[in-house]
Amino acid sequence: MKYYVLQVLGDVQPELHGPYHSSAMRDERARHLRSEDPEKENGLFRVQSKSEVLVDSYAGGEFPE
Repeated sequence: MKYYVLQVLGDVQPELHGPYHSSAMRDERARHLRSEDPEKENGLFRVQSKSEVLVDSYAGGEFPE
């Protein structure tokens, strides 16, 4: 199992941290990220996977009106 922290900067831009070898290591990284964001402007999410995880955002121009 691989463990990740998904950080959503400003609740807009996703950033994936990891993989970590244990949930404890992942949680330590999440605590560090939260300590750098005292206003809690960024969302933090736990991710677990048995294979690789890729996270990316859509650009506004990808969805023509």
